[in-house]
Amino acid sequence: MGRARPRLFALAALAALACERAAPLAGPGEVVCRDLDAGWQHTFTGDAALADCVRAPAMQAEGHRREAWLGPGAFDFGDGRRLELGSGWTLRGAGTDATRLVASRATFDVFRDGIHSALFVRGAGVTLTGFTFDGFCHTGPSPGPGCEAAHQNTLLAIVVACGFGPERPPDCDVDGLVVEDVRVVGAKVPFLATSTPPAPERGEPGLYANFHDLHWTLRRFSVSGRDKSFRYARVFELGNGATAELSQGPGVGVEAPRRYVIDIEDSDLDVAIGRWGGQLAGVLTMAVNDDRVDLTVNLRRSRWRAAARLVGIANGAVDRDGARGGRATFRAYDAELLAVPAELAHPEAPPAQRCPPF
Repeated sequence: MGRARPRLFALAALAALACERAAPLAGPGEVVCRDLDAGWQHTFTGDAALADCVRAPAMQAEGHRREAWLGPGAFDFGDGRRLELGSGWTLRGAGTDATRLVASRATFDVFRDGIHSALFVRGAGVTLTGFTFDGFCHTGPSPGPGCEAAHQNTLLAIVVACGFGPERPPDCDVDGLVVEDVRVVGAKVPFLATSTPPAPERGEPGLYANFHDLHWTLRRFSVSGRDKSFRYARVFELGNGATAELSQGPGVGVEAPRRYVIDIEDSDLDVAIGRWGGQLAGVLTMAVNDDRVDLTVNLRRSRWRAAARLVGIANGAVDRDGARGGRATFRAYDAELLAVPAELAHPEAPPAQRCPPF
């Protein structure tokens, strides 16, 4: 028996590890919420179950492996505040056709009104997988105040930033982000990671993307197709040369040279983009406005069909010290990019702007 004890202890350790890794069973309308490092677990129910999980006092240990397993059904953002996800968070639904996360309150003016009902990633090692984000708050289980008929769709779904406020925080670590098997409906910009300067004279906050080095993966990321009467501003916004003063790109104000790599894989997008047929937009916009930043986007095994401009790339678009350098690179591997010239004739366009200016 003495010789058998080490084996028994080893088997017990393996069993404990298997239990820790085992997926908890979240039933319809349930969110199983747990801190793996602290050994805490609780099941929340109701429309705001995910919001209750993310905000639970026991789930605030930064860097702990924290999980929210969402069962089938529709969940919302409770009071409409954004859900801030620090390092170590995983949100895992039962699949894009089974689990739906619906805005409770729309974001319609970021700088004057704030960011509402969005997933706000501000830490490393975050995973978002297996659900649909629905920005049409009226379709949710509990529309909140601010879900007005004129603003039923929202501006933002997933935002990655170091902070949102009057002053830029120190460079932050958001490395290792994985967004997989996620669908977005009814959000003008499904994925946003950019810098915007504050305007103290108007009391308007800034959005800060002064990240450490990072490598992100967006895999099987989808949005609603042309069967919906809805136009996206962009799908992926990493800065925007058309509105450079408001969307300066990631890396502005970093403390040292940075390298950012983003892999977009296995995506199939066929969507209506932008005002006036999309000549001021694209599926992806990316900008570099800091001479210490190297930004690379790799597109793999994907097919994009949309407006006349699918990918917009800019650098040096902001007139200030240090903004005239940096490197932006877009690479496509086993991918098809198909522009749709007919988009330029969209009836919303004024006659003088039905053709692109270049």
